[in-house]
Amino acid sequence: MALEESIKVQKTKLTRRHDPSIEASRCSIFSGRSFTLFHLATTLLFLYKVHTDWDYYLDYSIVYLSQQVLDLFGFVTMIEIESDHVILMLDHTTNTGVWVGDECNGFKLFSIFSIFVIAFPGNWKTKAWFIPIGLLLIHTANIIRVCSTVDLRKVSDFT
Repeated sequence: MALEESIKVQKTKLTRRHDPSIEASRCSIFSGRSFTLFHLATTLLFLYKVHTDWDYYLDYSIVYLSQQVLDLFGFVTMIEIESDHVILMLDHTTNTGVWVGDECNGFKLFSIFSIFVIAFPGNWKTKAWFIPIGLLLIHTANIIRVCSTVDLRKVSDFT
């Protein structure tokens, strides 16, 4: 009788530990806490310095790589630096271009993606290669977005 009760107790502990709703709750709590800490840290950092070197590197990287992609398609572009933004200009005469700043460089998205991947249960070896590949895909999507925006600016007449 005691053996059956101890088996039931062990089964209950195992089912509680591997219950998907409990795992999802733990993941949500961890993700929420991690994002809150990240947000507080970046807010304190931006109180000290509004535009960080990391933001500038991401901005310039997006614009430079977009320029290289557009060069393959025959677009003549140039890069200008305007305080906190890096601008991919189409030409000198119309002053049309795409401004890339810390609002749209993908840094926050990189952070959120990494936090969620770390928060979900899984093998750390898988996460170790999944995060860099995911960040690379997000960065590539951002470059494609800037290239398509430059193309839209060239064919349309809006400013």
